[in-house]
Amino acid sequence: MSSVEYSATIERVLEDYRIFDARSGLVKEHTTRRRRLKAGNRLHFNPSTTIEEYVTIAAGHNLYEVGAFSSIVSVLPVHARVGRYCSIATGLSFLGFNHPFKAVSQSSAVFNFDREFIASYLSDARVRGTITNDPREIAAPQPERKLIIGHDVWIGENCTFSSSLQIGNGAIVASNSHVVKDVPPYAIVGGNPAKIIRYRFPDEIIARLEASRWWDYELAAMLDRGIDFSNPQNFLDAFESQNDLPKAQYRRLRPSSFLVAPETNAIISHHGGIVRLSDQGDISHDTNYTDRAAIATIDRLRDAGYTITEIQDGRITIEKHGKKLSAQPNGGFAQVYHIADWELFTMVGHPSE
Repeated sequence: MSSVEYSATIERVLEDYRIFDARSGLVKEHTTRRRRLKAGNRLHFNPSTTIEEYVTIAAGHNLYEVGAFSSIVSVLPVHARVGRYCSIATGLSFLGFNHPFKAVSQSSAVFNFDREFIASYLSDARVRGTITNDPREIAAPQPERKLIIGHDVWIGENCTFSSSLQIGNGAIVASNSHVVKDVPPYAIVGGNPAKIIRYRFPDEIIARLEASRWWDYELAAMLDRGIDFSNPQNFLDAFESQNDLPKAQYRRLRPSSFLVAPETNAIISHHGGIVRLSDQGDISHDTNYTDRAAIATIDRLRDAGYTITEIQDGRITIEKHGKKLSAQPNGGFAQVYHIADWELFTMVGHPSE
């Protein structure tokens, strides 16, 4: 994940792409636009993030893949993919870290030696001489992080999602639902855990809507020709008879195209902060672009004894003494031994042309 400070320049870019950071609701007058984001805010995004025109992201500082005419009022992760014409209400949250409940103990004390209490305990134990070998953490595998929301999806207030979900086109998730399984197209689900209540339309209509991919076509053309959106049967009959409807051509904003880093080849962690290198050669993690001399670059990290391995798309791994580094949300770094436990970092430089 990369990050960028929100500035007047980026504000103009968002304005130009008709990307809104606050919703107007049912207010009819739009002469004064309310601004949610402020100068100095930090936006976080995935290197592959793309946002189509005419989108509202009215919560959080994350940018992710969003299709045209979607309105989102919850904070979504940077790896989210949201289709066109979606409506996502407030209060959407996600299940947290999975503990190894099949092991003897499910405490952090046996699977995360970097937690403050176990790190302190092990340090004291080494001083007392009660532990002389490097202890081995047990595995605590986490599910794949995947959130794919199809087109024309409506998600009600205060829902909870598992960390890996796919919501089908046209689906409805009722308010206060706890969703742990994928949702089929045009299903209405609700409850804890969420179950299918019913489908919005008969199977034949759902199949025709899916085959039509009407969201791929120019909305203005459909409205201009008087295609009736209020009735699925009438809509499909009219839509399927139109052989010359133009495909939608919306511009796509790619945040990496205007990312301004404080220094060429600085390192940005997946949690959005700058990687810093101390005089003692230790790495830390900071969310503020201050003290430029301490910002870690490729050359400085190598000089401090770190092995830098470039993967692809400007991403790297950072390793020292056989231990890889993983960024933590609280601003620190953990040394990890298992490849599944660490995240990649991104090299950023001058804005691309």
